[in-house]
Amino acid sequence: MTAEIAILNTGAIHLAADSAVTIPGPRGQKVYNTVNKLFTLSKYRPIGIMVFGNAAIMGIPWETIIKVYRRQFGKKMFNTVKEYSEDFIRFLDDNNKLVHPTVQEDFYGIIVSGLMDEIRKEVDGNVRALIEKSGTGVTDAQVQQELGRTISEWRKTWEAKFKRLPHLPEDQTKNVLVAYRKKVDLARKERFKNHNLADAAVSDLDAIVEMVATHDVFSGIQSGVVVAGFGENEIFPPVEAYTTEGIYLGRLKYRREEKQSGSIDYKTGARIIPFAQVEEAITFITSVSPSFQNAIKGYVTKLFQEYPKQVAEIVPSATPQAKEELLKKLQQGGTQVVQDFIKRMDNHIQVNQVQPIISAVQSLPKEELAVMAEALVYLTSLRRRMSLDTETVGGPVDVAVISKGDGFVWIKRKHYFSKDLNPQFFANYYLEG
Repeated sequence: MTAEIAILNTGAIHLAADSAVTIPGPRGQKVYNTVNKLFTLSKYRPIGIMVFGNAAIMGIPWETIIKVYRRQFGKKMFNTVKEYSEDFIRFLDDNNKLVHPTVQEDFYGIIVSGLMDEIRKEVDGNVRALIEKSGTGVTDAQVQQELGRTISEWRKTWEAKFKRLPHLPEDQTKNVLVAYRKKVDLARKERFKNHNLADAAVSDLDAIVEMVATHDVFSGIQSGVVVAGFGENEIFPPVEAYTTEGIYLGRLKYRREEKQSGSIDYKTGARIIPFAQVEEAITFITSVSPSFQNAIKGYVTKLFQEYPKQVAEIVPSATPQAKEELLKKLQQGGTQVVQDFIKRMDNHIQVNQVQPIISAVQSLPKEELAVMAEALVYLTSLRRRMSLDTETVGGPVDVAVISKGDGFVWIKRKHYFSKDLNPQFFANYYLEG
């Protein structure tokens, strides 16, 4: 994981990213604090890119991909940041040269196997519950029935919840299953080897794994990509954010993050956009942690659902029908009270906490906002360090400021080598080819 921040005002965009990467191993997780996550997307234009989540896509480090793209991009320019981001996504999409088809197939097999593991674990849990309830065990027929029911429910849930990604061709879903059939069958046999799945269950599983490559459902093996800066025709700095997972049949699976993308204008003169681990940044901006806000809202909602029941029960002379009508009216009134409470609380936070900070960001100079961006990342790092959890945020914080006039300027940047010992690196930076 990581913590990254983009702070926008009318003068510039300020980017900050930590350096931690978590690598799983046979003895647990290992954290290294030396990874680069913030880069120039072009050597010649005021445009930068940050990555978070998985440090690689299908085994290829993001740093390598970005630098390969940057070399072929050369001195080209676009009118908008959105065009820059779409060109980078296009570089990844429909690109079998970047990731070999065999690697794509293997990666799909890993995702499908993990998904089937989740389904099997749910089935195992449901079967254990049936055994505990019966006290005498369950028959093979009952296990088969539970398998079919659980897999069917997964299919219904996915079909209702997850939509097709619009950039992928219509026939991609069927083509993926045909091309990667061996991986799907192997995963199914390994995960359900002790069960003879009915034809309906196999069909439901196929429908689920088809959606893995084409629908808006992303696995834990995903990465975030943030492109920010200025296009040739842009006065104010926009941000374009994407979630990516992998490449299947040469097509990148990605989603544009609408809430974290966009620009500012004369009316909205500043924005603070956190990425990845956002809890501490939001707490700083709102003065209330998101988890605490959710706890308060949940508790108040539950209170006004349960309290009317107690009120209705203590009316001694009421008939059951009258109590039911009273309970219905009290719960309706309680729902309105809760909605009003949440609206007032959100408005209080917005007016008294968020707006003053946004107003300050609108007018603060570049130097101060660069410090602010670094501090928001460091807050997350400090919180992780002071907890007993794995320090998934940490290391040096890279900071850059991008402005229309000065372009991409590093405020803080780590190097894995000594500048004095490697003058050729800086001498060759702008060489073509």
